[in-house]
Amino acid sequence: MTTLNLQVGASTDDADEATDGTMDLTSVNVFLIVATNWAGLALNDVTVPQGATVDTGTLQISIPSTDYDDVYVDVYGEDEDDPGTFTSDNGDISGRTPTTAKKSVSASGVGTGWYSITVTDPVQEIVNRGGFASGNDLVLIMDAQTSINLRFKAYDGDSGLAAKLDIDYTAAAGIAGPLVNRIPLGSLVHGGLAG
Repeated sequence: MTTLNLQVGASTDDADEATDGTMDLTSVNVFLIVATNWAGLALNDVTVPQGATVDTGTLQISIPSTDYDDVYVDVYGEDEDDPGTFTSDNGDISGRTPTTAKKSVSASGVGTGWYSITVTDPVQEIVNRGGFASGNDLVLIMDAQTSINLRFKAYDGDSGLAAKLDIDYTAAAGIAGPLVNRIPLGSLVHGGLAG
């Protein structure tokens, strides 16, 4: 099993979307405070081989205040092979195509500091796409639900506390053994190959 540790690494790689579709790319925190809000996180250079088994995928967000620590959210991946970073275009999170797989969280008063959300299934769905390749980018989409009251640190607030994605994966087994091990025994003559 191999572990890959990723973190949001640019201002445009985390964003939130207001009820009217307006995008915020530069706030110090990502805001999800009503059920009509969205957030997006872009992770770059995801060096997981296509078709690998995702043993665990863990999203980590850093919550700075107990005034905004109610986590009611559905987390999807973006159903694209190599999605782009976020733009100021209205609806640039809600307008993206989500994976079928999602992780639903309903938790109030989780406290401050790093909070973990298991996103194994959405990450696996992306890695399973035929066009996905090691080194592609990956986007997570957070769809706010009723009772949410959440802020977490954005890249522009503190790059060291920007959202993280840890992926433990097992690559698909390759063809094992050297070529000679796959030659039928009947084709060997006196330790060499038959003519």
